[in-house]
Amino acid sequence: MFKTWIRVLVLAAVIMAAFIFVVNADASTLHQVKPGDTLWRISNVNGVPVNTLQTVNGMAGGNIIYSGQKLLIPDTYRVRAGDSLWKISRNYGGIPIQAIKLANGLNSDYLYVGQILYIPAPVLVPASEFTPKEMDLFARMIYAESKGEPYKGQVGVGAVILNRVKDSRFPNTIADVLYQPWAFSPVYDGSFYNTPNDTARQAAQDAVSGYDPTYGALYFWNPSLVGAYNWVWTREITTQIGNHIFAR
Repeated sequence: MFKTWIRVLVLAAVIMAAFIFVVNADASTLHQVKPGDTLWRISNVNGVPVNTLQTVNGMAGGNIIYSGQKLLIPDTYRVRAGDSLWKISRNYGGIPIQAIKLANGLNSDYLYVGQILYIPAPVLVPASEFTPKEMDLFARMIYAESKGEPYKGQVGVGAVILNRVKDSRFPNTIADVLYQPWAFSPVYDGSFYNTPNDTARQAAQDAVSGYDPTYGALYFWNPSLVGAYNWVWTREITTQIGNHIFAR
């Protein structure tokens, strides 16, 4: 695939049991967009601000939704005495603290009792649905496409793959996304079959755990390798990490 600018997270994939001594946490839910739906209506029905829905679904300020699209509706959590971002993270199965901060526009770790937090606990691609074989294939593609890139960029490549799995316009399994004809060039040049390093495997785990630094990107490419008139430039650019531009 053509190697793949602003940041975000679209949370996808892992919700675990609550920890001992911590109040049980609910998972986020999914809303499948119906004809006539608007972000404003979905926001009001679910009690979640429009800007929060945009953030956790990688919409980067956009309001356009389409029938059949699946939107993550974050869980709502009220801060209690003794809470911390670390504790809340553990309560929600280890969701990255940075994901919670981004979803709530937090610039520090300071919390106050009674504060309402929106928790983008992953629900779209449960970890239990990923076989060891799929995780191996996942890490191989991350390694082949982003070896030598910043770690965040490697996670970003993984996030693109997972975002495709979640998007109805693409196949719905990791393997089928990776092997989709002409989607990823490493499948054809053979680099996909190299053994991934530990960094690529960790990037795969972090992507599965819900970390998406790409604003919900579905594509990525290296601009030095793509011509000025290539169709990829028609896509909405979301961020650039290292040598890769990410877009949807």
